[in-house]
Amino acid sequence: MGISFSDYTAFGHRLIPEGDFNRWMTKAVLYTESITLQRVTNEFLGDGEGDPVWKERNRRGVCEIADILYKNDLKPVGESGAVISSFKNEGYSETYADLGTARKAFKDSMDDVLTVYFKREQLYRGNL
Repeated sequence: MGISFSDYTAFGHRLIPEGDFNRWMTKAVLYTESITLQRVTNEFLGDGEGDPVWKERNRRGVCEIADILYKNDLKPVGESGAVISSFKNEGYSETYADLGTARKAFKDSMDDVLTVYFKREQLYRGNL
């Protein structure tokens, strides 16, 4: 793995427990490989060649992505499969979050990380 749990904690992250780390980091790396069209890979994040400044920046970005994915998975879900935004107990009541708003917030969080931690060339969708 290009990023270890000790790297993750050294960058100041504490959200993902060590026992769950490999699962979420693998997911974050695969997402990054997909979104960068294989320009940022697990190998690059590990011992691959490249600008060390951008490599560290990309590694920090992948850690941020792992946290976003992990947090997104922790949201409470009701029987209908929709995210619960509020809940009452005595008369039993659930209020569901607007799925469109939740998706937009998730996408906006990911876009913010990509903009900060990855070069435009890494995210460019056309041919280089």
